Amino acid sequence: MKRIHIIIGLSVLAVGALFFMLTGSKNTKVYTVKKTDFKAEIVCKGEIHGSKATMITIPSELLYRRLYIWQYKIEDLVPEGTLLKKGDFVARLASNELGQRMQNNMQELGKVQADFNNAKLDSAIQLTKRREEIQNFNYDLEYKKIELEQSKYESPAFQRKTKIAYNKLLRRFDKMKRDYLRKQIQLKIRTGRLEMRLKECQEMQQRIQAAQRACTVKATENGMAIYPRLWGERKLKVGDEVQRWNPNIMSLPDLSELNSEIFIKEIDIAKISKGDSVSIKVDALPDEEYRGVVYSIANIGQQQASSGEKVFKVLVRLNQADDALKPNMSTMNHILFDKAEEAITVPREAIFKKESKHYVFLKDKGEIFKHHVEVGAENDTDVLVKEGIKEGDKVLLYQPENHAEISFVNKSKS
Repeated sequence: MKRIHIIIGLSVLAVGALFFMLTGSKNTKVYTVKKTDFKAEIVCKGEIHGSKATMITIPSELLYRRLYIWQYKIEDLVPEGTLLKKGDFVARLASNELGQRMQNNMQELGKVQADFNNAKLDSAIQLTKRREEIQNFNYDLEYKKIELEQSKYESPAFQRKTKIAYNKLLRRFDKMKRDYLRKQIQLKIRTGRLEMRLKECQEMQQRIQAAQRACTVKATENGMAIYPRLWGERKLKVGDEVQRWNPNIMSLPDLSELNSEIFIKEIDIAKISKGDSVSIKVDALPDEEYRGVVYSIANIGQQQASSGEKVFKVLVRLNQADDALKPNMSTMNHILFDKAEEAITVPREAIFKKESKHYVFLKDKGEIFKHHVEVGAENDTDVLVKEGIKEGDKVLLYQPENHAEISFVNKSKS
């Protein structure tokens, strides 16, 4: 019997404790309004980058359009972070197609060279033969001319016959000269075309040789080697291919001016402006804090590959350079977009909204009523209240169960 009484007593205590937790906890969720120093920040991760950078791309010799090669495989890359001087080795590119182009062109070059030599020799032989024929025919013509001159002592009929024979021979002589000129032009065109084709093959040979030399990519300026990012935020590495439409191999940033590159969500981008103050912490240098300002805000958003969210690229210019800061170091950026001293603030959970208007639940002498407020900026914990409540007011941090029955009171509290 005693045991039963103990169990009943414990049950009563448990129910009472539960009732107290359910009712008493709400009584403790009352906030007394006070004035505080308010700061509204956007916090986001970023990376250190040089404000300016020289981009090393596929050399122009490899982009010659008649090579018809669209991508090159990276066989070797200088380690990221290496300090380079102008002319230092950067990367080695390779293409099986380039070697094939060289072999095919050499075969074509040999064939065209042989055809061109044969055409020149054939032209020389044919034209020499025709010149000899013209010269021999000219002797016959001279002989007929002498006959024509001597025919004046002969009968008129003989004279006419001799003149007809001479004129016939003269016409044949004129035709031979015209045929010679026509043949000369034909052979010249033929050899000219072969010579043009030969020059094209020789030029292509030089282009391919230049392209083979250009496969060893060298630094165009002094700087630190930084790999570019590919689709999906992955960095370029040995074995990847660089293409005509994405020719970047490496960047050499100017470290005299540094930016922290960040991406702001679409819902937050309207909160910040150029010139906003930024506090920057670098993961690799936890004891240091750097200052900067919002320097650039992208006009067009982009899809973030990892999350699919729409984000805007923002550059934060650091106020000072530091040799300890290196490109691609991770940063945590606190962008201060609003602040106020001795301002009325309340926790975020105290503010409610209906039809674009904000209100709070005021508690006064046990009575609860709604009151419209004008709010300003907000941070992760608090909301700045511009108008509607004053220091010392008590507001609920929850929505009462009978909130629909509570009416608005717009009078100011004394």
